[in-house]
Parts: sequence; structure tokens; C-alpha cells
Amino acid sequence: MLYSMRALLNILLAMMVTVSCLGAPVQLAEASPVDATSQQAKKQTVPPPPAKAKDVKPEVPQPHDKARSNDKTTEKPAENKAENKVENKAEKPAAQQGNVTKVTTVDMSYDGIDVSRHQKTIDWDVIAADKKVKYVYVKATEGQTFTDPNFRQNLENARRVGIKVGSYHFLRTGSSIQSQFENFTRAVKKNEQDLLPLLDVEVRQGWSNQQLRDSVKLFCDLLENHYGCKPMIYTSSSFFNNILGRLFADYPLFIARYAANEPRLDNGANWTLWQFSDKGRMRGIDHAVDLSRFNKGCTIKDILMKDSKMSHQKRRNADVVDKSREKPAAVNVKKEAPAMSKALEKELKKKQEKERKERERAEKLAQEEAKKREAQAQKEQREREQQEAKSRAVRKRVTNSISDAEAAKLAREKAKELEKEAKEREKAEKQAAKERERAEKQAAKEREREEKEAQKKVDKLVKEEIKKQEKAEEEAAKEEARQKAIAEKRAQAQAKAQAELEAEAQAEAAKKAKQQQRQEQKSKLQRQKAASDTGKAQSTATPTRKRTNKSSADND
Repeated sequence: MLYSMRALLNILLAMMVTVSCLGAPVQLAEASPVDATSQQAKKQTVPPPPAKAKDVKPEVPQPHDKARSNDKTTEKPAENKAENKVENKAEKPAAQQGNVTKVTTVDMSYDGIDVSRHQKTIDWDVIAADKKVKYVYVKATEGQTFTDPNFRQNLENARRVGIKVGSYHFLRTGSSIQSQFENFTRAVKKNEQDLLPLLDVEVRQGWSNQQLRDSVKLFCDLLENHYGCKPMIYTSSSFFNNILGRLFADYPLFIARYAANEPRLDNGANWTLWQFSDKGRMRGIDHAVDLSRFNKGCTIKDILMKDSKMSHQKRRNADVVDKSREKPAAVNVKKEAPAMSKALEKELKKKQEKERKERERAEKLAQEEAKKREAQAQKEQREREQQEAKSRAVRKRVTNSISDAEAAKLAREKAKELEKEAKEREKAEKQAAKERERAEKQAAKEREREEKEAQKKVDKLVKEEIKKQEKAEEEAAKEEARQKAIAEKRAQAQAKAQAELEAEAQAEAAKKAKQQQRQEQKSKLQRQKAASDTGKAQSTATPTRKRTNKSSADND
């Protein structure tokens, strides 16, 4: 018991020392305002469960979309605080030496800007007078439904004043890639674009790293097929190094990093544009704007849509990038999700596998239907050819035996028969189309119902897991309180025993002291008695000697 109390005292002492150390002033290297913004923007929340791919609710842009005034997300993904910390540690300004602080100077020279509704009304004539502005990227869309309200105005005015202009889409994880691609292509026409289409990848909320990579690759392939050029990818350096990786190293890259030193990319990738500040100020824009510039050796030709296939950046990346595609990595549950979501991950895998099988079944049915239609068309063609052959033979046989009126009548009847057959075929095709549409709606309803049931199961599992954790925590708290009470009782018992021992020791000492005092008194009485007896003996012996001496004198 004494040992445990000593250990407890040692722990309390160590905690006091730690608190006192934390309270001491610490000197740090002075960072630029851009660094401070970057560090502050890294605080984000834990991502919620994945959103359904069929979600069709209107999407409202969140505060951390790109080109925003005071709500810029810097070293983006929320879910990768550890990854951001690794990069910040490597790219942090040099520490102080003694009391000398190193001040970092930020190069604010720029080649272009990107804008959205956050910049409000822009005076593009004033912007065009700034010869530093060689290009501008305008926000077009976000998710599957949102279109920036200032997109059309910014696009047309930028083109009017002669600035090279491109458009970008902010990727959301709550909608399907196909629906977001269709939203972007509805707003952005190829003949209105000077620059490569830009895909803004900043979040992976609810998706694993592999799911995000597969989705971004699909989006890029769709954009390349539609616009005839590889799109540019906008992201942060840490997000690219830790999540996107070498699969996108051969794409033109637009990297956001708000610091004095340039971005550093892994996997042999090189960036084309660097967005070094989201607090830029310039004439013609009343609000803060994002500033960016080219990498060394890169020019406006590297981001033009017509020159994208032979761009300098692609040629440079092609020498160092492994062209083989990444194989889908198995999901590491310990890294991708907390322990409580193992059941959730399992449920999601089942759901994805089911959706894959449904897609394969739908594709197979579509192929079979196409084959049936083709066979039906061939059959109808053969029948028409046979009917025409018969008609020619009939006409040939009756040419010499019937009049022109009868031949015309026969032709009209034949035409009516053919028209009737065509109407019947059209009716059958419409009926088949209705049946297919009904079957598709039924299948969609069934999928939606199954998805809802799966989501309910997942929610139930999560709630049960949370209840288990709460119950375990409550039991642990009770056990801790019980152990604490036992420890207090033991301490009280020990203190009581110690007090009793001390009382007994004091009583024993008092008893011994009394005995010693009694012994000393007894010895003192004995000494006094002995002294008294000795004095009496001496007094008795003195008269006897006197009498003896007197007798001797008389005899003489």
C-alpha cells in the first residue's frame, strides 16, 4: 500500500513538472502571414460515413471551396492531420538560434489568378491592364447540381478583355462522378475555353484513398474524352504525396502551398502552377484573391487546351513516371477507419459488390436486348425483301392480264398492308420500350430499398457499437470508483493501524519511563538508607573508642 501511494505521489509530481514546463515561454521561428493561415486552415473534423452515390439533393458550396476570401482550405484534406504534420515538419522555416529570429521573405510575383463568386463584381478592364496576369481560372461548378452564379459573367468578361481563361470543377464525394461530369460539361463549352479543364481535388470525406484515386481517374478520363486533352489537377502538395500518388504524376498539376518555399512532390512528379497565396490584393478586385505562378521552364503554352497533348510538362513527367496503373489496394481497416467501424466497412463492401453485380446484370441484359433487336431487325429486313420479291413476281405475272387501274389498286392495297405492318412494329417497339422502362424503374426502386435497408443496418450497427462503448466506459468508471474506494479504505485502515502502533509504542515508552523512574527512586532510597546506616554505625563506634582510651590511661 505504501508503495502504491509513493507511486501515486511520483506521478502527481511528474504532472506538476510537465505543467510547469508547458507554461514556460517557447521561442519559435517567425513565420510569414501565409504560413500562419496555412497552419490555421489545417484544423478540420472527422469525416462522416460515405454519402450515397445517388444523392440528388441540391448541393450548396461549403466554406472551403477554392478561390475564397476568408475561408480558404490550405493543406487540405481534413482527414489527414498526421500527413500534413509530416510535410510541415519538413518544410518549416529554420528554427531560431539563440535569441536571433530568422524572418522569411515571401516572393509575391504572380502570373495568374483564380476567381469565383467570393470575389463579387470584378472590373476586368482594370485586370487586363495588369500585364502580370497571363491567365485566369474561373470556378464553374461544384458537385452534381451547383453552378457558380458569377461563372458566366466572369468567363465572358475575361474573354472580352483578352485574358486566357479556363474553368474548374470542385469535386465532392457525396455525388456520383458521372453526375458531376455532366454538371460541368453542361456549363463549360469547349469552344469557350483557352486553358485545360481543371479538377479541384481537396476532400476525400467518407471515401478511402483508393476510392478517391479511382474516382478522380474516372473523372479525368471522362474530361479527356470530352475535351480532347488531359485535364489539370488542383490539390495541395501533402494531399498529392499522401493520397493521389504516382497514378496522377503524368498529369499537369496545379499545387496549392501557402509558404515561402516551393512545393515538393514525390513519385517523380513536377508541378506546372503553384498557388502560393489566397490573400492577394490587386486593383479591380475588392476582395482577397488567389495568386499563382508558373514553375521554372513552364509557360502559358503548357496549359493551353490546344497544346496540352505535347506540353513540356507532360514530356518531362513521361521520362520519370511509371505508366503502369496502380492496382486497387486492399482496404486497411486499421488505417482507413476506427475499430468501431469494421462492421460498417464490411457492410459497405457488401453493398459495393452487390452494386457491381447489378451493373453487370444490367449490362448483360442490355447486350441481350441489343442482340434481340438486331435479330428482329434482320428478320424484318428479310421479310421485307421476301415480300418485295413476291410483289415483283405478282406484278410480273399480272402485268399482261390486268389493267392499269387494277395494278394501281393492288399497289395501294399492298402499301396499306406494309403501312399496317410498320405501325404494328412501331407499336410493339413502344410496348417493349415501356416494359424496359418499367423494369428499370422497378429495379431502381428495388436498389433504393435495398440501399435504405443496408443503411439502416449500418446505422444500427454503429448505434449498437456506440452503446457498447458507452456501457464499457460506464463499467470502467464504476470499477475505477470501486478500486478508488477500496484504496481509500485500505489507506484509512493502514493509517489507523499505524496510529495504533504509534499509540502502543508511546504507551510502552511511557511505561518504561515510569519503571525507570521507579527504579531510580528505589535506588535513591536504598542509597539514602545505606548512608543512614553508615552514619549510625560511625556514631556508635566513636564513644567506644573514647572509653577504651580512657581505660588505657588509667592503667598507666
